[in-house]
Amino acid sequence: MSPVCDLIQSHGTSYHQFADDTQLFITMNMSDTTPALERLAVCSSAVRLWFLHNGLQLNADKSEFVILGKWHQLQLLPNITAMVDRSLGGP
Repeated sequence: MSPVCDLIQSHGTSYHQFADDTQLFITMNMSDTTPALERLAVCSSAVRLWFLHNGLQLNADKSEFVILGKWHQLQLLPNITAMVDRSLGGP
C-alpha cells in the first residue's frame, strides 16, 4: 500500500491505515474551511482513482467523515452537511 500512502501525502493530507481501512485526516481553520475541504475532496478522488486502477474499490456505504472541535467552534458551522457535500462533489 506504500504507493497510495505517497499519493495521500502528496496532497498534504495525513492518514492512518490498518488492514483494509484507510483514514484521511486534515486540520481546518474554522473561519475558512473551504481550502481544507477542497484538499480533502481532491485527495479522496485521487485515492478512489488509485484504488480503481489497482483493482480495488472503495465501499461508499462505509465511507464517512467526522468533524471534531470544541463546541463553540462547531457552532460556527451552521450548515456543515451542505458545505461538505459541495466540497466533496455532492448535491
